[in-house]
Amino acid sequence: IPGFKLDKTDIERRTGFLKEAGAIFNQNCEIGKDISFEELTEKFDAIFIGVGATQGRKSTIKGSDAKDSYLAMEFLKAIQQKNFNEEYDTNIDVKNKRVVVIGGGDTAMDCVRSSLREKASSVYCAYRRDAHNMPGSKKEVENSIEEGVEFVFNVSPKSIDKNGVVLEKTQLSNPDE
Repeated sequence: IPGFKLDKTDIERRTGFLKEAGAIFNQNCEIGKDISFEELTEKFDAIFIGVGATQGRKSTIKGSDAKDSYLAMEFLKAIQQKNFNEEYDTNIDVKNKRVVVIGGGDTAMDCVRSSLREKASSVYCAYRRDAHNMPGSKKEVENSIEEGVEFVFNVSPKSIDKNGVVLEKTQLSNPDE
């Protein structure tokens, strides 16, 4: 979660409260590799496993394996690692580049706003439906617009080539069940 949405000092403060109350955190631990689930159930009365959605899916559109084509979570993770002075993939860099983010959910909004903070020269959000049908938080979309993101609606990526993302027009049909 980008720092502009959730200040990391708030996380540290709240984690401190939980630790004082007796919570035990085992971070960067892989269940089944570092510890078995059976061991956890023997040691604890209640278990919460917060894994998050960190695995993206590569697009199947032609050219999606281009040099500057990133999965959202790879991009957001690299920026957070960079912000915390941790080792990160230095190939993920949008500074002075024209950025197109494909999608209309909150993760897409995190990507467009993070791209602006990383000094992209321009940032577009391409979405297959209209603004009314975007799944992302309305507030996140408003914030993105206020910060300078340009939206292109009713388009779908057809391919990626040396000139950028090739989009084709889409059209909403009547809703079905």
